[in-house]
Amino acid sequence: MKIMLHGATMGSNFGDYLFADIFYNEVLECNREGRNLFFECPRFGIGKFFKRELRYQNKQSFKDLLTADLLIYISGGYFGEQKKSFPKSVLRFLKFVPIGLYFILTKKKLMVIGVGGGPISNKFLRKMLTFILNKAKTVTVRDNETAEYYKKYGVNNQLTVTSDSAQIITPDVLPVLNKDVEKSILSTFENKKIIFLHINNYGDEFAEYQNTIIKSLNLFLKNHNDYGVIIGADVLTNETTEQLKTIKEKVNCDSIYVYNYQSPWQLCSLLNRVDVILTTKLHVGILGASFSKSVLAFPNHYEKVRRYYNQIGEEDRCLKLTEVTEDKILNLLENYHNERIILPESIVEKAKSNFEIMRTSISDIKQ
Repeated sequence: MKIMLHGATMGSNFGDYLFADIFYNEVLECNREGRNLFFECPRFGIGKFFKRELRYQNKQSFKDLLTADLLIYISGGYFGEQKKSFPKSVLRFLKFVPIGLYFILTKKKLMVIGVGGGPISNKFLRKMLTFILNKAKTVTVRDNETAEYYKKYGVNNQLTVTSDSAQIITPDVLPVLNKDVEKSILSTFENKKIIFLHINNYGDEFAEYQNTIIKSLNLFLKNHNDYGVIIGADVLTNETTEQLKTIKEKVNCDSIYVYNYQSPWQLCSLLNRVDVILTTKLHVGILGASFSKSVLAFPNHYEKVRRYYNQIGEEDRCLKLTEVTEDKILNLLENYHNERIILPESIVEKAKSNFEIMRTSISDIKQ
C-alpha cells in the first residue's frame, strides 16, 4: 500500500514538525510492507527543515502520485485562518486543496486526522475544504468548535471530536537535553526555578509583546528572585536572533539564558526542564501542559489557542495579547506560577484516539 502524508510541512514551526514526525512513524508502523511518503511540491510540500530533522530521504515521483492509495491530512490548524486576507486564502488553497481534489477526482481514499479549523473567510476556500471533509473516509477534529464550524457550512460526514495529537508526547520519549545546553542551564540557574519566555516572531505583535509581557514579568521577577529566565523561539526566521537579543536586554534578571531553537525534539526536552512557560502560540503551551508545567498563554491568534485551554479546563490561563494589561499578566503570574497543569486522562485518551482511528481505517482499506 502506498500512503501519502500532507500538512503544514513547509517551514520550521515546532508544532507542525512534531505532527509530521509522529504521523510518519505511526504510518511506518502500520504500513511496514508499503511505501510511505510526504507530498512533495515546490513551496507547498515537505520542506528542507522537515526533511533534515526527519532524516527523510524518500523522493516522491509523478508515478507515486498516480499510484498512491491513500492521502492523510495530518494534524494542524490549517483548516482555519488567523485573519482575513485574500492573498493568504489563495496560498492556503494552493497548499492544501489541489492534492485533496486530485485524490477525490481519481477516486482514491483520503483521511483528515486531528485538524483544527474555522473560521475561513473566503467562501470558495471554505467550500473546497468542506468538500474535502465530506469526501474523506475518516475525519477527526481536535475540538468541538472545529466540528460545529464545518457542520454549519455543510459537512454532513461524521466528524469525530478528539484532542490535539501532540499530547501523546510524554517525558519518557524525549531525547536527553544537549549536554552544552544542560551545562549552561546548571551554571546559570543553579537551584533557581526557571521561566521559559517564548518570544513572538511577528512584526506588530512583537512590539505588543514587549510592552505588556516583559514589563509584567519584570515586576514579578522583582518580587521573586528565586526564578531565572530562558528566552527562546519555536521557529527559524531571519529576525529571530535579533529579537532574542532585544528581549534579553529588556528582561531584568541576573539569571538569564538565550536558547537557540534548532531541533523541535530538543525544544521539547528544554520545556520539560523548566517550571513556568509564558507563550503567545499554541504548541509550546500544549507540550508544557503535557509535561505538567505551569503555562500562561497570551496569543494574538486567540480563537485557536483559547479552544485548547477551554477544552482542558484551564481557560483562565489564556488571555488575548492585544487586550491584556500588565496588571492582569502580573496577577496570573502570582496566582499560577506554582500551579502546574495536570491534563485530564480523558484528554490524553482523545489525543491517542486520533492514531487509533487512523490505524483502524488503514487496516480497513487494506482489507
